[in-house]
Amino acid sequence: MNVKIQNNFKSSSAEDLKFIDVIVSKQLKAVIKKFSLKINRQKMFWICPECNQKLQHVEKDEVRDLVPPYVFENCDKYNQCPLCGKIYWMGTHPRNALRFIQMHIPSHLP
Repeated sequence: MNVKIQNNFKSSSAEDLKFIDVIVSKQLKAVIKKFSLKINRQKMFWICPECNQKLQHVEKDEVRDLVPPYVFENCDKYNQCPLCGKIYWMGTHPRNALRFIQMHIPSHLP
């Protein structure tokens, strides 16, 4: 089961962002508890958030023209959704998501 929590709050002040973190943290804890979910770092970021399909590894040379030049220069591993074709890599979004989990719900990480 994949669960995606989204927040459409449109502010960027530091105080508002802390407030959002608290709300999302509470929501995430509630979802984890309600469904008895276990977080597995090895399986995180391997499902397309748009199509819910398992991502497949693609070689770096195959994505040269599909990702921004900076990403291509600084990232070596890529995955692609077999349904929608979107390309994913371990950039700032996954890193920030892991940091959020470590900060707000560390007891749920193995």
